[in-house]
Amino acid sequence: MSNKKRRFARIATGVLTVLLLLWSGGLYTLSFMPWWIPVLIGIAFAVVTISAGMKMWRSVLNVNGRIALILIHVLVAGSIGAFAVVGGNYYGAPESSARDVDAIVIGKHSEKRNRYRTLRRRRVKTGEYQVYYVDLLLPDSLHTKRQINVGEYTKIRMGQVRHIGMRDGFWGYPVIRN
Repeated sequence: MSNKKRRFARIATGVLTVLLLLWSGGLYTLSFMPWWIPVLIGIAFAVVTISAGMKMWRSVLNVNGRIALILIHVLVAGSIGAFAVVGGNYYGAPESSARDVDAIVIGKHSEKRNRYRTLRRRRVKTGEYQVYYVDLLLPDSLHTKRQINVGEYTKIRMGQVRHIGMRDGFWGYPVIRN
C-alpha cells in the first residue's frame, strides 16, 4: 500500500471514528438508555474483534506498536459498537409504537455562551448569547432537558403540559421522535 493510501486510511479512520462517536452522543441525548450500556457493548465488541482488528490495523495503517494498535482498535471498534446500540435503538424504533406523551414542565433555565470568531489564526471572543432550556418530567419518572427558543421560554410556565412524540426503541428503551 502506498504512502498516500495509508495517509488517507489514517485520516478516514480518525474522521469516521469521531463522527460515529458524535452521532452516537447526539442520539443518546434523545434516548432513555442507561449510559453504561453503549459503553459496555462498545468495549465488548472491541474485545471480541481484537485479534482480527490488530492484524487489519497493522497492515492498513502501518502501525507496529502493540499498545497503539490496541488503542486504535478499541476506539474504532468501540465507536462502532456504541453506534450499533444507540443508533439501532433510535432508528429501529417501529412506527407502530409512536405515541404522544404529556410531559410536565418542572423547571426552566438559561445559560450564557460565548461567541467567538477567528482573527488571524486566533479565536477572539466577540460577545455572549443565551441558550434556553426547559426541564420536563415524562411518565414513568423519566426526565429530559430540551432546548427551546426565546419565544417559547417566555410563554412557558411551571406545571404546564407539553406534548412530546415518543416511540419504543428497537432494544426496548424509549426514544424521543418529534
